[in-house]
Amino acid sequence: MARGYADVTGVPLDETNLREFYSDYWDSRSDNAIWGPANRHLRRIIRKLLDGIDYRSVLDVGCGVGVLVSELKEAKSDLVVYGLDISAAAIEVANTMVQGDFRTCDVTDGLPDLSVDAVVCCEVLEHLPDDEALLRDLARKCTYLVVEVPAGPLTRTFRQGGHLRHYTVAGLKKMLTQTGFDVLELRKWGFPLLSIYRRVMDTLSESQVLGTYGRGKKLVCQLVYLAYYVNCFNAGDCLFALARSRAKLAQAADGQTSKEP
Repeated sequence: MARGYADVTGVPLDETNLREFYSDYWDSRSDNAIWGPANRHLRRIIRKLLDGIDYRSVLDVGCGVGVLVSELKEAKSDLVVYGLDISAAAIEVANTMVQGDFRTCDVTDGLPDLSVDAVVCCEVLEHLPDDEALLRDLARKCTYLVVEVPAGPLTRTFRQGGHLRHYTVAGLKKMLTQTGFDVLELRKWGFPLLSIYRRVMDTLSESQVLGTYGRGKKLVCQLVYLAYYVNCFNAGDCLFALARSRAKLAQAADGQTSKEP
């Protein structure tokens, strides 16, 4: 049975209800994932963090409909991409967007047997009661990890989206260190505009932010996206970290030593 997810009340979902929840989730949020200004900036910052490392393969944990890996593949045509998501509906869309290996997976049941240069884990850890278990598993499977998690108040809207907690800079750094990573970069983003927007989300109806986006919504999203460039680093309600696996680093060092005469 699937474990580690909760509905809006905080009550754990069984396997059937869990898959129904995330199937409905992506049915109403695919356009928001693609066009939403905050989501576009999250992907922009993740791409910037990945630009600083050497990687030839990437796994997106919680890939949704595959927008991020599609953009990464467009910029790096020889990149080998993998994607995992609990939603079969999302994986079906991802398989139409980009050539890669996309699988339906409940990460609380463990990860597939993969080894990659880089893993992206964006907007996932806050949904898992045992977030450290996933990080320990990832430390054995990747050299570099890019994480994005929410900070700031845990409002009604976030709880409705399945968030169980939000994070602090010190807390995220400590957790990454304890689960096998060395933190190379850690920063906030989103102040002031995204932070303000997230505090008024509780006043908006779902129809204003979800569903299919026509020309009007896409135009508004583009304008807000441009406005979000005034948001500064090291302040705001989004936390980003770039980390390196100590286990993978040790394996690389051992391999290099064995090659020496």
